Amino acid sequence: MDNFTIEHVDLTRNEHRTALISLLNDYMMDEKGCEKTLATELHSTILNDLSKHSSYKGYLLTDGNKYIALANCFVNYSTFQARYLLNIHDFIVSPKSRRNGAGKSLLLHIVQEAKQNHYCRVNLEVREDNLKALAMYSTQGFDFCSPNMLFIEKKL
Repeated sequence: MDNFTIEHVDLTRNEHRTALISLLNDYMMDEKGCEKTLATELHSTILNDLSKHSSYKGYLLTDGNKYIALANCFVNYSTFQARYLLNIHDFIVSPKSRRNGAGKSLLLHIVQEAKQNHYCRVNLEVREDNLKALAMYSTQGFDFCSPNMLFIEKKL
């Protein structure tokens, strides 16, 4: 665990751009993903859009010199608490690097940074059938909202 380093994603750096797409593909290929990689033509769109998105905060975790985890986050605002919050939209640990503390280390860093910025909370999205992720999040103090909130969508 001593070899972990966390960097803010800098989309002007080629190695960060490559790591972000590679880790997104790990996520997509996972059994909890869609089991296929991102369409190549989407790579530049994602990278360009994220680089222009004013509320984007990305984090990369390395083990030695290899990028093994990524969190794509977005700052939002709670009108109920009149404070900013951080939403973790993607949280990815490369399959070969799971169960070694990488996810916990990255999550702890994100939560500590949110506290330093006086955010009121950190939200995240997780599939209800992703029991391993739910267990890890639980060990880090995450719990279901009370009352429980549902994530619903209207596809366009």
